[in-house]
Amino acid sequence: MKYIITFILITTYSLTSYCHESFFAFAEMEYNESSKCFELTLTVSTHDVEHWLQDRDVKVKELEEYYADSALNKQLESTLLKGFSISSLIFTSVFQIAGYEVLNTGVTEFYFKTIPSEISFPFTVKFDLLMDSFPEQQNKLTFIYGGKKQTYSFLTAQKEQLISLQ
Repeated sequence: MKYIITFILITTYSLTSYCHESFFAFAEMEYNESSKCFELTLTVSTHDVEHWLQDRDVKVKELEEYYADSALNKQLESTLLKGFSISSLIFTSVFQIAGYEVLNTGVTEFYFKTIPSEISFPFTVKFDLLMDSFPEQQNKLTFIYGGKKQTYSFLTAQKEQLISLQ
């Protein structure tokens, strides 16, 4: 009897205590010197981004059902890029969505590219994607340039980072 009560208590606790302990988004951005474009991959929890998009009136249920929907792709582009941008005194790069892929691991990768432009250091990256809905959101950017990688963290208290050659 003691084991049955213990089992019931543990089962009840595990069902009622389910919570989303952390919120993360990752970005990898590279400046392609041959095409003169920034290439960006945003990796976000599919579940989180679907709900976040729905809260912003983007009519999407399961992202994998909309790969060929060009109107939705434009909505994804404008909505997601409100949470990621790069700029400097000389330029503001405008990203365009190249596509996305829902992975079996529970994340979605969104692919973006800019129109060709010369890179100029330093520049500022703002990466506050999902932070308006999830105060615990933490984002990380890996920037690749000239064969070197630099990593930057973004928190609700620090939504922007200065990127410079080091």
